[in-house]
Amino acid sequence: MNKRKFWAISAICLLLFSIVKSQSLSSDLTGKVTVTPPSAAAFTQYGKCPVSLFTGIPDIKVPLYNIKVDNVEVPVYLSYYARGIQPNNHAGWVGTGWNLFAGSAITRKVNSAPDESVCSGSGILNTLSGQSKNYHDGDQLGWYWKYSKLNRTDWATEAALNSYVPLFPFQGSVAPIVEDSAPDEFNFNINGISGAFFLGEDGLWKIRSNAGENIKIKEATVGSYQFNEPNCSTNNVSSTFTKFILLTSDGTQYIFGNTTSSIEFNKTGPRYDRDINNLAISWQLTKIVLPSGKIIQFFYSRRGVQYTYNPSSHVGVNTVTVSTTPASSFPFLDLSGTDGYAYTAEQYMTDFNVNIVDPVFLDYIEFPQGKLVFNSIASGETDLLESPYSSTLTVNNSSTSAQTNPGSIAVYGIVNSYYNQIVPSGTGLVNGRFPSNWIKLQSIELYDADQNKLKTVSFTYTSDANTRLFLNSVKTTGYYGNSNGVEMPPYVFTYNTTQLPPYCSRQIDHWGYYNGTPSVNPIPAYNNTTGFQTSYMNFRKPNAFYIQAGILTRIDYPTGGFTSFTYEANTFKKHAGSIPLSSTSVTLSAEEAGAGLRIKQILSQPDANSPQAAYQYYYVNDLTSNVSSGVLGMPIPSMLNYFSLTPSLKLYSTAGYSSVDYVTFSNSSFSSTSIVPNHNDDGNIVTYSKVYEKQLLDANNGVKITTFSNHDNGYANNFPDSYYWIDVNNQIKLGEYSDRSFERGLVLSEEYYDNAVIPNLVKKIVNTYNDDPARLNNYVKSVMTGQTTIGASSTQLITLPRISAVRNYIYYPFLKQSVETDYPSDHSSNIITKTTSYTYDANNRNLIKKVELNSKGEQNITYSRYAPDFNVGTGTTTDNFVLGVKYLQTNGISSSPVEIYSQKANTDGTNLRTIDATLLYYSSFFPIPLKVDASEKISPLASFTPAAINSAILTKDPTYKAKHFVDNLDLAGNILQMHKANDINISYEWGYKNEYPIVEIKNAENSLHDETTTTNATQTENVSYSPPNPSYSLQTRNFTIDYSGTVTFNLYFGSPPGTGGIGMVSYYLTGPQNKVGTLCATGNCGSYVSTISFSNMPAGNYTLELQLENFTSQNGILYFYYSYPKILTTVTSVGIKEFFFESFEENTSSSAVAGTSHSGKKYWNTSYTTNFTKPNSRNYVIQWWNLSGGKWIFNEQPFTTNVTLTGPIDDVRIFPNDALMTSYTYEPLIGMTSQTDAVGKSITYEYDSFGRLKTIRDQDNNVLKTMDYQYQQPNNQ
Repeated sequence: MNKRKFWAISAICLLLFSIVKSQSLSSDLTGKVTVTPPSAAAFTQYGKCPVSLFTGIPDIKVPLYNIKVDNVEVPVYLSYYARGIQPNNHAGWVGTGWNLFAGSAITRKVNSAPDESVCSGSGILNTLSGQSKNYHDGDQLGWYWKYSKLNRTDWATEAALNSYVPLFPFQGSVAPIVEDSAPDEFNFNINGISGAFFLGEDGLWKIRSNAGENIKIKEATVGSYQFNEPNCSTNNVSSTFTKFILLTSDGTQYIFGNTTSSIEFNKTGPRYDRDINNLAISWQLTKIVLPSGKIIQFFYSRRGVQYTYNPSSHVGVNTVTVSTTPASSFPFLDLSGTDGYAYTAEQYMTDFNVNIVDPVFLDYIEFPQGKLVFNSIASGETDLLESPYSSTLTVNNSSTSAQTNPGSIAVYGIVNSYYNQIVPSGTGLVNGRFPSNWIKLQSIELYDADQNKLKTVSFTYTSDANTRLFLNSVKTTGYYGNSNGVEMPPYVFTYNTTQLPPYCSRQIDHWGYYNGTPSVNPIPAYNNTTGFQTSYMNFRKPNAFYIQAGILTRIDYPTGGFTSFTYEANTFKKHAGSIPLSSTSVTLSAEEAGAGLRIKQILSQPDANSPQAAYQYYYVNDLTSNVSSGVLGMPIPSMLNYFSLTPSLKLYSTAGYSSVDYVTFSNSSFSSTSIVPNHNDDGNIVTYSKVYEKQLLDANNGVKITTFSNHDNGYANNFPDSYYWIDVNNQIKLGEYSDRSFERGLVLSEEYYDNAVIPNLVKKIVNTYNDDPARLNNYVKSVMTGQTTIGASSTQLITLPRISAVRNYIYYPFLKQSVETDYPSDHSSNIITKTTSYTYDANNRNLIKKVELNSKGEQNITYSRYAPDFNVGTGTTTDNFVLGVKYLQTNGISSSPVEIYSQKANTDGTNLRTIDATLLYYSSFFPIPLKVDASEKISPLASFTPAAINSAILTKDPTYKAKHFVDNLDLAGNILQMHKANDINISYEWGYKNEYPIVEIKNAENSLHDETTTTNATQTENVSYSPPNPSYSLQTRNFTIDYSGTVTFNLYFGSPPGTGGIGMVSYYLTGPQNKVGTLCATGNCGSYVSTISFSNMPAGNYTLELQLENFTSQNGILYFYYSYPKILTTVTSVGIKEFFFESFEENTSSSAVAGTSHSGKKYWNTSYTTNFTKPNSRNYVIQWWNLSGGKWIFNEQPFTTNVTLTGPIDDVRIFPNDALMTSYTYEPLIGMTSQTDAVGKSITYEYDSFGRLKTIRDQDNNVLKTMDYQYQQPNNQ
């Protein structure tokens, strides 16, 4: 017998699960209500740390809590980003490298200008085509208003670009204006669903969902926004996105922003403008609205702005010489005021940048059953900066934009732009810098709905204020049943002990990671030579030792187990793109290192008594040559740029400018920031095309090889549709690409080998993804602009624009086919192959067809249909199926299956027959099936007709028969009654704010519900004027006409007004139709009438304004009556409920007291009179428990009419004697505390301080089972 163990391949489908939206459907709706007794709390699966092999980053998480409401979960956890510590990135509120996830946020990448930007001041827009337009303060400039200019088929042609791309900078005293021509990219991640959205050139929001989820932007609101910093003046933003509402395909709404403390801003100065440099960069999740109407809310607060500092160096030398041709005739250069038409300008700066962010912090989350509170305090960090940047900031009294003295920075613009907005009154610089507002999370507290504390999670950090904030431990304390709390052993974190430099360090490599170079190689002196470029590149080289400084190396678990991490530097043999533009990856002559760390080995042990497991990772093309499979997602970093023009200038090949020889110029520039862009828009700089994974410590395990889509195997970014720049000799041509990073990292193949001397292939999976060429036509248009400016003043400039017309792709890279091959253990030729193909709906991204082809030559075909696949029409209908589909369509619920049918066929498609079919009828109020039809057949069907809607009526295959019914729902969408065809009813009652089923009863009815009827009627209202001095001011009334009909106005006195009495009122009705006139009552009215009617007035909202024109009356009150069509609604209770249950758990009477109850928390401490009327002639019984002699005694007797029970009592139950009733009590957020069956036998469940099941007892309090959670620490601790 072959005892060799192979890779555990049950996890093969994990990635595919995120690509294939699998559908499973049971026609047995009894599974809709699950009442499951608690079981022993499973330990958190410690030690298991999945790795993203594509990036080499381990997925390190510490679970803290999981909020669950209906089918929506909000996990709260810590996540560690193990790419490496960048010295100039400040620690967050849970320590260096860690992030807290508790909800979600929308972030954005600004392209060109913010989409919602408006003009600040006034200026002139000039384009290359010669157009000119004046703009004024507050005029709209952003893509949100300008999107339609790209809504043309020739959007990427040279002529089109010339019509809307600006000439910049504009020469003269008026500021240049730039109209946005590129939509911003908004990124989201909600409950594991991630993606991006853009505003399309047609004005509609377009979604790119990485997993194919059909998400819609229900609302995106732009407006003014006002918020306050602690102890500071108000910030006013004139134009920003204030709210987003995302609607997922299950009908759940996610609301972002919309409160004064849920939008984060970046201060983009230093310059003062109408919005005080406040650029919205993220919108926090503030509310989740479920289809049931339940709500989860998130609340935030501001703690003051935060400052980070980064070193920056820039050198530029420019020369321009004007020929004898008059400079004034050169359209892009004004040198008419210079001597000799020539100048040389030099700029030099070595300084540090101040980045100012206005963050918000999560305070608490409220959900129906409780609240999570996040307690944070000031971290006390001092933010020491690296020399020479540690000297005091110089506050200049001029607007000088740069100084050549390293260590000093001109903050004139910063102070004058921000000081009053971000620094508390009377506060100056602290230690030469702005006051620090760094925060650390101290604890998270869980409370139930009654404000009882159930749990606290505490965080401890490094105590030295002069170092970075590092998270030391996370500890949970349980308070359930113990007000003093019981502590669980903590998570403990260990880090690499190599000390990191202070903030604002120059000791960083090209990608911002620590390299310690000044102690080895000082900063080279600048000169415009390739030698300097080489020296500086060496200065910025990665260092394999220092790059690991501060990285997390070990986690010790509460169980006594641990996981340790071994890292190594990323490597790459190829890089993406080149200069000039290229979509082809470039192979280097030698392998290079850079861009942070990757995981090399993981060693783990779940607890002190379990065996250890180890995994090793090899990021190579093969294990023989060991050549890195890494691809750098950008060209090799370049800091030096030089170009010259002698003497002709080519501008876009545009007529009139194709050969301009007015100037000769040269430019050399250096920047400490690489001038080449990253091609991986997802933030991953180095990614791997092939990775080998070995499991160590177990001689019986083999090797897994995974191949990923990447730049070098067909998934590079696409070339722009068009691009233009001034073509000048060796100028570096920077351009934008059409990003395809969302297609990279897909698993192309997986191979599993055994551990033989010559490994044998055990299993192979080959995947093919959406490769339809037409998918590349599914995009949002964008024109990206940039420029290189040469010169030293506004009148001595020449600008080299660059323009790229690119596509923001929004297609779904779904799994098209997966071929799975199993090789027999005896390595014979009897190979088993299964091919699965998938077809998706392009509009809603639903899986509509799945075909499985096995080695026997059989096809198994499954079709899935959804609400968008049906045409319900526009007319009215009473067909329940059609009403349900209409509800799904109206509420954006596109992923709930409506019909699923399965077929079989031969390999060539012959002998097609239908073997199974299911049709669902949905509620017209909730996304819940109320009826299930199944195909009733004796043998497979040769002919089958899918369901359709014709003339607002369902037509379906005649083999469909009704199988299951949901007969009644409550207002939260909970099932109250259901049954199978020709079977008994199963009914339910819900409690604890409709969260938990407290009764399940078989063979009893709960059809009681409210029915609403409507009647077309007339609503009459009035405005009165009383003698002797009525008000002559304008009276305003608003009303709504519900259906098209007649509106009548009537003016009269309630009693005779007396001699000479008169009343005259003018009316002004505005709405879908407008009416104006005057009514007069009694007296000398002339041609005026007292009553007027308007027929066929359309439905809608109206405003009625009344002006009293003349009034004389001794006694009578003048009335202006107006009547309009109104739909009257009548609510009537119908149906019956054949059972009664009172556990007193939610009873607020003073007689319902907490104590030693029969079940749950409460009982009734006095006599109790039932309140239940038998709904029919069935025979009923009443059961209850009374407290006698310190014991709860079970009672049962026939029930005919209400009775008074002698207290104390608990758990009163009335039901038909041939029904089976089970009742339940709960501790919300903990679990079920009791269940009592139809004959009165109870089981109770007790929990420990952490909410874990501890003891199970029977009705006599005998222990049936106990659980003991032992956390053992290793001997060396």
